[in-house]
Amino acid sequence: MANVHDTAVITSGNYERFKVIDGKRYSHFFDPKTGESVNSDLLSVTIITPDGALADGLATAFMITDMDTSKRILQGLPDVGAVFITQYGISATKNLEGTITGMENQNISFF
Repeated sequence: MANVHDTAVITSGNYERFKVIDGKRYSHFFDPKTGESVNSDLLSVTIITPDGALADGLATAFMITDMDTSKRILQGLPDVGAVFITQYGISATKNLEGTITGMENQNISFF
């Protein structure tokens, strides 16, 4: 993994931009297959990689797809780091283990 000065850090999330209508939460992310608002427990995805365009695309794509698919994609991208924050916890790629600071009291699972 490159040093931070050689790296793009991009986050996509639905924790600020959403609407609640009749008690149902609607994200500003839409599933391109259905045209419907994505409804998931995922709050944000942060991607760390030297390629800013790749980071932006992956962060948005991972907000739309399920976690298992995101993990499979990341297995083929060993130089890409990712942090997923859900309503239930935090997951990050193994290549970020030992590099995430300021979250020592959080239970982060690495994959």
